[in-house]
Amino acid sequence: MGWPETLKIANACGAFAVSRHGCAPSYPSLEELEFFFRRGSSQRALRKDSALEQVHWATTRARRSNLRILDCSGVRDLRHLQAEDRLAGFTDLCLRAAELTAGNRPGFGIALDDRTGRSALYRAAESGLWIGRCAEQPQSRPLAADPELGLDFGGFAEWPLSHTALVRCRWHPGDGEALCESQTETLRRLFTAARRRRLELMLHIESGGNGAASIVDHIYRSGVFPDWWGLEAAQPAPGWGGIGDAVMRHDPNCRGIVISGASDDLHSCFGHAAGHGLVKGFCSDPALIVSMAEAWISGAMDGETVVKELAEAFQNLCEMFDRSIAQNRPPH
Repeated sequence: MGWPETLKIANACGAFAVSRHGCAPSYPSLEELEFFFRRGSSQRALRKDSALEQVHWATTRARRSNLRILDCSGVRDLRHLQAEDRLAGFTDLCLRAAELTAGNRPGFGIALDDRTGRSALYRAAESGLWIGRCAEQPQSRPLAADPELGLDFGGFAEWPLSHTALVRCRWHPGDGEALCESQTETLRRLFTAARRRRLELMLHIESGGNGAASIVDHIYRSGVFPDWWGLEAAQPAPGWGGIGDAVMRHDPNCRGIVISGASDDLHSCFGHAAGHGLVKGFCSDPALIVSMAEAWISGAMDGETVVKELAEAFQNLCEMFDRSIAQNRPPH
């Protein structure tokens, strides 16, 4: 490039560096630099420009491949059985199954709850798996954060950076204004606290398969930008286009969408959802985990059988998803 363009870029990089904490981490990515030149900023302190900060966050991270997640978070719904030690042992078996399926391949993950899966969370740190860690109070509606995060959600400070904050939110298109506002405010607080600690956020919306595009649009307009979206497989086939449009309109650098739900729903959804470029993976059926956990607690199933059958079921889902991607996604 000639001197005028070179000096323009250098001055822009200098403006970013003096506005943010740290030097090299403050420099913009190419996408961010181009965004800044197109749009400019009304903020003299560029770190206070939320749109710029979002582009910086989203384009200075390592790229990820498709994500296949063994969802073990449903185990926390069995805490009423008063078998904490057995549940903890079961999540360790789940981790073994995930590692067995993954081998040394990238793009595999596990979702765990801190209370029933703490030992598995510690062990997973050395596994190379993507780790999703539940951050909400189970089955809460309106959405409530896990009490262990504290009133200011400062508990995120104790989380490793390799843990992704996993939030499940039950949100229906017909929810009243008060409920929507309560859930939106809690999401804002969770998102802000996670981002402050440089933790990624995966937001699973449970909408009963209806109105997901409008919910996604509302959440973006409220200032919440999840790194990953989790959406139910039971979406009407035409709905995926609207969901994709909403994500691309607000955050074209979003890591992507993972689909979740019952195994039968996942099988039927893979075909039409995999053709959308934003669909990057899936979460396994939580009911599978729960049924095996109950059998393990009762003694009807031993540990080696749990690992073998869970790994086989997970592998089958992975193969179905990968085939759908290969068959339905157009070449770049």
